[in-house]
Amino acid sequence: MYEKYYGLKEPPFQLTPDPRFLYMSSSHQEAFAQMSLGLRMRRGFVVLSGEVGTGKTTLIRAIMQNLDSDSQVALIFHTLLSAKGLLQNICKEYQIQTEGLDNKDDYVMRLHEFLIDLYGSGGTAVLIIDEAHNLKEEVLEEIRLLSNLETPESKLIQICLVGQPELLETLAKPELRQLNQRISLRYQLKNMNAQETAEYIHHRLEVAGLQMLGDLFTREAMTMVHDLTGGVPRNINILCENALVMGYVRGVKQIGRDIIDAVAHEDIYQEIENVLSRSRSIVPGRPTLQEAGQEQVAPAAVNLSQPASAIEANTPIISKGEQALEPAAHHANGDAKFEPAEAIEQQGWGTPSTSPEQPRYRQSFEGQARRAAEDGLGDDGNAFAGANISTGGNHLPHESQWGRQVSRAIIRQLMQELEDYIILKKPSAGKITAMFIILFLSYVIAILSAILLMQYLQI
Repeated sequence: MYEKYYGLKEPPFQLTPDPRFLYMSSSHQEAFAQMSLGLRMRRGFVVLSGEVGTGKTTLIRAIMQNLDSDSQVALIFHTLLSAKGLLQNICKEYQIQTEGLDNKDDYVMRLHEFLIDLYGSGGTAVLIIDEAHNLKEEVLEEIRLLSNLETPESKLIQICLVGQPELLETLAKPELRQLNQRISLRYQLKNMNAQETAEYIHHRLEVAGLQMLGDLFTREAMTMVHDLTGGVPRNINILCENALVMGYVRGVKQIGRDIIDAVAHEDIYQEIENVLSRSRSIVPGRPTLQEAGQEQVAPAAVNLSQPASAIEANTPIISKGEQALEPAAHHANGDAKFEPAEAIEQQGWGTPSTSPEQPRYRQSFEGQARRAAEDGLGDDGNAFAGANISTGGNHLPHESQWGRQVSRAIIRQLMQELEDYIILKKPSAGKITAMFIILFLSYVIAILSAILLMQYLQI
């Protein structure tokens, strides 16, 4: 949505574990080096832990890309499994044929055969289990037994357990001491400091294709980001993503402390809705009632059976640039009409009378409904509420006139929806042209269908 506005090729703060966006803080760099070395040296068990959102999954995907080409990697990320279910997933990741296998021992034997063949060809089997803190104790014990698959010289499978600090607490239990003693390397990721947070933001913006002079985020804003997130990468991504959306909605080219503070303490979606509400009240080429110095008044229902004085008293305020209405004499039946005769003739709403007794201005049902359709929605949000006018006598509108009123109200509402779409999505000129063509064709088809229906029903 905001990429073109800020000169980006893609969103920079997505929550997906894309290794391209991995920033090597001092903690991430050390963890990367230790885990990669432990897997290449066939050290058996290694453990990577860290709090929620510290970038563990992104880091292990970068480690997978850095392994030797002869390494075969199985990544398990769904850990709410039984021991048999875990073995089934491991065999599936290694593309081991398991047709006809029934019990857990059969899966272990088939996996052992695969590991022996891979080791004989000079390859290395790597098993990475993400979200390992969710593993049950009996499943962890089964993983320990997998480490017994070895030759006199080396381990046949290298296992990396990745999880939250609760994993370390589980491994420290007395009943899992055999597994805990086999862990050769373990590292716990730390949060980033203020300087690393600023470098992290710069790094992700550069990867996303930022090509602007100066900083998109001010230094004060990045310091505030660190203070609010504690240097946790996932929290930084969420806050910076929302800040870019807020800045785009407000039309700001640089993200400062005010935007960060607004995102942290306000509802960003309410901000977007407020902008859209303001945009709906503006009609291109016509001043708003506020600009004209008038208080906005909703179109009122008018009963033409009232005396002229009552109608005049209930007449909505006319904004600047519109011709004021003059009082008119009563007709014989007590109805009053006000409408500039020239406007009626130009709009096709009727033929003005040239009789000297006929008032120059007359207020008709058609004119009142036309202004209601042009001035917007009614109080209840209905697009046709402004045209809900009670009539008396024989002052009912012609079908074609009512059709024009309804059509204008529909078109106005469609234009509002289109304006909202353009503000949020920023479509290209080609897409905008295509949308207008579709709207025009739809309008023509609707008119032709209505004409055919009226002819068929002989209306």
